[in-house]
Amino acid sequence: MFRNGTFNQRLTTALFALTVGLILSLPLFAQNAGPAITAIAPDSGAQGSLVTIEGSGFGASPASASVTFNGAVATPKQWSDTSITVVIPAGAISGPVLVSVAGVASNSVKFTVLQ
Repeated sequence: MFRNGTFNQRLTTALFALTVGLILSLPLFAQNAGPAITAIAPDSGAQGSLVTIEGSGFGASPASASVTFNGAVATPKQWSDTSITVVIPAGAISGPVLVSVAGVASNSVKFTVLQ
């Protein structure tokens, strides 16, 4: 069939091509990491107040996304891929703020709801 040297050379070439293909595809996976919150201002407020969330991966619109204050869903007033302004919802209590996009949740940021 194959001489030993030819087989080894073809196997090495195939493994090299596979390795290069995997390495080149890694950035594609990293780009789809989901939303990330980098800042929230202010970090405390009363129900009905406005809060701005800064970060990345929020998407262009809130169509398949949501913001929650310890589980209470907030109403967005402004939305972009890097900044969201929302109203602190009625019934919100102190705890984590999360941005979810297409079912993927961001990191949580602590928020204090003032009474």
